[in-house]
Amino acid sequence: MSIDKRKHHRTPINMGSLPSAIMTLYKPFFRDPFRVTVLDLSAGGMKILSPEILPLYFEFGLDFSLPGISAIHAKGKALHQTKNDNTYDIGIGFTELNQEVQSELLIMGEDYGACELRIKKELKEVCLPTCSFIKLCQKEQKIKQ
Repeated sequence: MSIDKRKHHRTPINMGSLPSAIMTLYKPFFRDPFRVTVLDLSAGGMKILSPEILPLYFEFGLDFSLPGISAIHAKGKALHQTKNDNTYDIGIGFTELNQEVQSELLIMGEDYGACELRIKKELKEVCLPTCSFIKLCQKEQKIKQ
């Protein structure tokens, strides 16, 4: 049995029909922006599916955005990666993240967890219009906006 050492709840991101994120790396790994799929996200890091391999354990700057979330400018480290055919599953830990964005991601994780609990309890009203995760949500219970 593995122990989850994360400090923050990871929110699964089912991009479905939503666009992937565009990631830009800078200092010291400058390269053209490239498209990644964000698989999960938290105030502490994220998991991505990338066509590009990233250097492990070296700090780099990154910029990306997703619908409903402020543009994210952070520093992070690739902590692990697994090759799958012609892509890589990469776990990135944030080493520096704007406090406002970190708060947004914490609230989003809490809203997602509360929604999952309402679904599990089979409550009539599952989706709330105040949910900070709503623009990324692909659940069948999502209310129409």
